[in-house]
Amino acid sequence: MLFFQACNIVLSSIVNFLITHFSSLLSFSGLFISFMILKSTIKAINEQNRPFISFSIEPIKKPTNLFFVIRNTGNRTAESVEITSTPKLESLCSKEKQIPLIMDKDGKINISCVAPNQEIKSFFDHGLYRYKKEVSTDDKIVLTIKYNYKKKLYDEKMEFDFSYIKSLAPKIDSPEDIEKNIMQIANSIKSIDESVKSK
Repeated sequence: MLFFQACNIVLSSIVNFLITHFSSLLSFSGLFISFMILKSTIKAINEQNRPFISFSIEPIKKPTNLFFVIRNTGNRTAESVEITSTPKLESLCSKEKQIPLIMDKDGKINISCVAPNQEIKSFFDHGLYRYKKEVSTDDKIVLTIKYNYKKKLYDEKMEFDFSYIKSLAPKIDSPEDIEKNIMQIANSIKSIDESVKSK
């Protein structure tokens, strides 16, 4: 009988020990899970409340007018914006081959800040010059965009291909082609005139 009482006491102690430690372990697990959820929520909030700088080259009003467009699609101001391209982005209609207003001679674009939903546009090139038959252009570049927000540096790289614009630009004929077209029109008018006179 004494043996069974001792076993009962030991068993009861083990069960109490397991229950106490299991509830502590359960509490610690719940605390850890809550911490991880909080951390992920804070990260999501920070990602939603930050600047997002984007870049594009767009035809504006006419397909021949190409504009360099920088946008902040985020909801916070981007500071110390720096954009570089490899190879260097060049305007073929500008003598200095640099983008007017915003690009320096090294091919960098530096802007002190870009507010949320702000667009910065600058004339970049003219399709009639860029896409002449004798001009070869490389419209594929790799952009590096760097900017700061709350002492955090965002450094993003993206490949950009704006060769689709070439199909929007009107084709320019050479002087020989223009002369040939004028001669065809003149011959057509002459044959129409002769057929009208013969009736």
